[in-house]
Amino acid sequence: MGKELDYSIECNLNLHKRMHGVKFKKRTPNAILEIKKFAHKIMGSKNIRIDTQLNKFLWAKGSRHTPVRIRILLVKKKFVSDTLDGWVIFIYLSNNEKFKNQLTKIKK
Repeated sequence: MGKELDYSIECNLNLHKRMHGVKFKKRTPNAILEIKKFAHKIMGSKNIRIDTQLNKFLWAKGSRHTPVRIRILLVKKKFVSDTLDGWVIFIYLSNNEKFKNQLTKIKK
């Protein structure tokens, strides 16, 4: 088997279609779960950490009004400590505010 390397992916995520039919008071908590589910699907690890800036951005308008789209940066790193071994995914808010003509970028 090949050796996996640390890498990152910057991509757009449409939260609007994932929040369809969700109760208003549960939209932002459910959006956080959907972001984690998306990261697990793309990167393949269950150890996921969300950055505080991303969390504040999601909660900025309250629990009812989540952002329609966000651009996130997924970073997969090898993490070794006393409590945690293996791959960890860190999710950050990207600096780009425009979504049109922004493709997924993979950085190794």
